[in-house]
Amino acid sequence: MNCQCGLIMRAFFILLLLGFKGVSAEIKISGPTTVKFGNGIRLQCSGQLPILWLAPNGSRLSDSNNNMKIFTMKGKGVLIIHKAGNSDSGKYTCRDVTKMSAQHLLTVEPKLEIIAPTKQSAVFGQNYTIKCRSVPILSTRILWQRNGESIDLNDRYEATEDGLLIKNVSLSDEALYQCQAAMVNSKISKLKSVRIQLDVIVTPTIISKFTNYRKFEGDSFQLACEATGDPKPSISWKKGGKPIPHDDVLIKGKVIEFTSVNDANKGYYECVASNRAGISHSSFFLVVMIPPVITISSKAQSVVEGESVAFKCFAVKGNPKPALQWYYFANGKMIEIKAREYARRNSMNTAKMYISSGNGTDESSLNLHINNVTPSDAGSYQCLANNQAGVDQKNASLFVQFPPKPSDKVSRIYFGWIGGKTKLNCSFYSNPRANLYWLRNKVSITDSGIVDRPQTDGLYTYSDYTVTHISKYDFGEYTCRARNTLGEATLTLILKEVFKPKIPRFNITNLLPSSVTLTVTEKFNDDILPSESYIFTLSKPNSHDEIFKFKKGQLYQIDHLTADTEYLVTIAARNRVGVSDRSEYISFRTPTVSSPYEPIITSQTDDIGQLTFLLRWIPSHDGGQPITHYEINVDKILTDEFEQELYLPAFGEIRVDPEKTFYLITRLSPETKYKVSLSAHNSIGGSSKASILVKTHRGPSFILPPVPPRSSAILLGSVCIIVVLTIVFVDASCYKCNHGRGVITSFFCYHMCPPESKSSYPQSVAKQLDGTPYEIDTLMSKSHGTHIV
Repeated sequence: MNCQCGLIMRAFFILLLLGFKGVSAEIKISGPTTVKFGNGIRLQCSGQLPILWLAPNGSRLSDSNNNMKIFTMKGKGVLIIHKAGNSDSGKYTCRDVTKMSAQHLLTVEPKLEIIAPTKQSAVFGQNYTIKCRSVPILSTRILWQRNGESIDLNDRYEATEDGLLIKNVSLSDEALYQCQAAMVNSKISKLKSVRIQLDVIVTPTIISKFTNYRKFEGDSFQLACEATGDPKPSISWKKGGKPIPHDDVLIKGKVIEFTSVNDANKGYYECVASNRAGISHSSFFLVVMIPPVITISSKAQSVVEGESVAFKCFAVKGNPKPALQWYYFANGKMIEIKAREYARRNSMNTAKMYISSGNGTDESSLNLHINNVTPSDAGSYQCLANNQAGVDQKNASLFVQFPPKPSDKVSRIYFGWIGGKTKLNCSFYSNPRANLYWLRNKVSITDSGIVDRPQTDGLYTYSDYTVTHISKYDFGEYTCRARNTLGEATLTLILKEVFKPKIPRFNITNLLPSSVTLTVTEKFNDDILPSESYIFTLSKPNSHDEIFKFKKGQLYQIDHLTADTEYLVTIAARNRVGVSDRSEYISFRTPTVSSPYEPIITSQTDDIGQLTFLLRWIPSHDGGQPITHYEINVDKILTDEFEQELYLPAFGEIRVDPEKTFYLITRLSPETKYKVSLSAHNSIGGSSKASILVKTHRGPSFILPPVPPRSSAILLGSVCIIVVLTIVFVDASCYKCNHGRGVITSFFCYHMCPPESKSSYPQSVAKQLDGTPYEIDTLMSKSHGTHIV
């Protein structure tokens, strides 16, 4: 019964469904097909509810769009568009529950719109499109004007969908543009325009020229970044691509100032100039020059002789990286240690001294190594660092401990004599200080001698032992012993007996009327001390003996003797032991009194001037009588046509007091040769003449001062007078040459008015043959001149 009921119900629903299909109604959309822009519109769709609406692009429409509303009214689906726009045109579709659909074409009459900013900016030198678009795009045409005039499209101006393209914008492109849009194929003529102000802006250009800078630590400097552009660019500074901290440097707009450069300031700096047109960059690199600062580990070291030591020098600061060098001090000088090459050629363990880097390659440290240290290695060492910014040095001290060593500064042999006393010197150098002991025959000295308390001077320890009241038993060897914690050493000294000098020999080398000069010769043996002085005893008849003492090495000259007198002289020598016996007497007789000896001229070339000459001399022996005066003669040296030298007296004899040893000769002519002679005189007569040839310097060039124009007539008159007087003088001189000749006119006329015969020559000029000028001879033949032979 139940199965039959289910089959009947299925058949009923199938028939019902088939019945609906057969009676399906037509679906359609009703409503206007056109609408004006901005107006509302209502569309209705008849069909089996519910109704689905699709947009022209196929997307489903909903109430979420504020401009639309979808609802059902009286069994129909309703679509309302409140304000139709250009984008609302197209085919709309409605679909009912049975999947049946209908379409409706809606046309929105377009509203002409222009989308364009009224103020725009173009970058100078670049391409730019003036933005101007019309809505709708396809149904409009764009026209352009510039400052009220139409723009012809060409290579520089090109119309695009986005506006007007200007290629390679120039400053002249700055203007007021008008974009006009007109509807195409519109039943109603529509035209719309907008004015656009185009400003041409210029990309910033930095005109300041930067380079890489090298500044010393602590320097202050500033840089200004000047830039051009339109609009005026703003300036900013960066370091390493990042803004600069204000506590690092001082920035005042376009100026960056470094008040005190330090190591943190080094790096890459950049000036950035920016405006609406773009950005420009200019950069520089700052190198900070930092003087080196070094340190030495273990500045003072003390080692035992034979050990090794190392000093390490580090450069903790410095730019550029400093160069390091090691020096040591010797004899007050700083000497560079150049042991690097030596160390390379030898094993590092056997090299006496070498230098190395801290880890073999690190140039910021340099180590000094000293192997097998000796006392001579002790002292000061210096590590010096230098770069372009400065120099730094640090000192290190090396102290060497060693056993006592005898000093080379003391003698090993000493001299003494019976009854005298002698001081023996003992000196050792050591570190630490040594104690000294005196021994005689391996026994400590306890006799009457005097032992000084040991004294120290640096590394040296010294003590003196004085042997007093010397007897023959005191001569021989003495021992001085030194001892410290590292060892001991001995020094053997010998005291030898010496005697007074033997009789010396002497000779007479220079005998003058009032003095005698002696020379002494001596022979010495090992047991005789050298003489320190000599004692001469001088005797003459009917007079007491005179004693003259001279230190060894002096000029042994006895003065104030009487001329033409017989003398006896003997000699004895003195040393620290005593005085020798006298020698035998030697007799001599002083010469008779004579004129003085020739003086010695000592003038140099620096003593000659332009018009003067300073004559200097050494006094000669007076010949036994006091010198009364000196005589100076000055002769001018001339040269005749036969290249013979002629001597003319420049002026009369010059007398000089005997106490003087120089005289300034004046009134000389410039650039002239002279012969200057000097002789000494006493009551007996004059010495032979000493002479010197000199030449004065060139005279100064005289420049007449400029003459004012109003005095030119006076100057011309003066010149004329001088010329006339010169002619008269020459004429009178030439007349004198043919009638009566004097000394001056004869020489003058021979050159100014030469005689007809070349054999004629005045004898009023002297000629020197043997170095002595002749007297001027004024005799002359009246008819013919006489040759000088």
